[in-house]
Amino acid sequence: MLLPAMRSIGFTIPLEGATHLHFDAIPLCSARVFANLVNLLWTHDKINLELL
Repeated sequence: MLLPAMRSIGFTIPLEGATHLHFDAIPLCSARVFANLVNLLWTHDKINLELL
């Protein structure tokens, strides 16, 4: 229902998108843990984010 309405006013699906993380998880407040996550995502830039 929503997608046809959005298409009718010119919205499209982007080729690329951005992902953001919320810092409401206690482990992500650790600089070490966050650095490991950044390194993981940087190293595996094609990773399937559904696995995270």
